Amino acid sequence: MTGVNVAWEAVNISAGVLELDLNRANIFAVELSEDITQMDIVGLPPAGYAGTFQIQFTADGNQRTVAWPATT
Repeated sequence: MTGVNVAWEAVNISAGVLELDLNRANIFAVELSEDITQMDIVGLPPAGYAGTFQIQFTADGNQRTVAWPATT
């Protein structure tokens, strides 16, 4: 198999916004320290190409809300 790149990045929530940049990584570790009210996914593959990513949430012991994007 060729063309497969796996990169890991820890990302932070800032003022309720979580940004995932697929140009930098495709596996993201997120500590749920606050509610996520907006999730931005940037760096998507061009039209006609597939891409995948994974998010690993770690809870801080409090109930949290995660808002998923309606479209990408």
